[in-house]
Amino acid sequence: MNTYESTTLLLAILQLLISGLGFIVVAWTLRILVRQLDAQSSAGVATRQLEFDKVILEHPSLYGYFYQGRDIAPDDPEYARVMAATQLLANYFDGYFQQEDMYRQMWPDIKWKDYIQDHVANSPVLRRYVVENSTWFAPEFVQMCHSHGHSRTASNQTLQPTAGRSDV
Repeated sequence: MNTYESTTLLLAILQLLISGLGFIVVAWTLRILVRQLDAQSSAGVATRQLEFDKVILEHPSLYGYFYQGRDIAPDDPEYARVMAATQLLANYFDGYFQQEDMYRQMWPDIKWKDYIQDHVANSPVLRRYVVENSTWFAPEFVQMCHSHGHSRTASNQTLQPTAGRSDV
């Protein structure tokens, strides 16, 4: 093998090594970016949960509408506040369904769905809001709210009056 062939072979091997090293760097960078996206997604979820928690802490009378099955009539003086909190919670939960399988979440999907189902089961205002505005939300979330609404209606539960309630 002459000098020209040896030099060409050496350059080809170096080029291959540099390309391989470049591939490793790109793969490592992508892995870091995926972790950052997951972290940002989890931080966004935590922020939205804290926003809702803050609303409940600032207005404890809202607690019953989301955790104790209390319903509200449109003429109730608290109606606008309850519906604003309902919209906040519905958008938060819808965010999970819209991003499902896109990012690694803080908790496994089954835990998320259990958490959301518990809220849906305990909040007639949330169920009604999502079903009445079904085009705004993910189909699986709408179906979850619709199913719980039928099962509660079938069990003959009635609207709980808000008059004379005690604030939590």
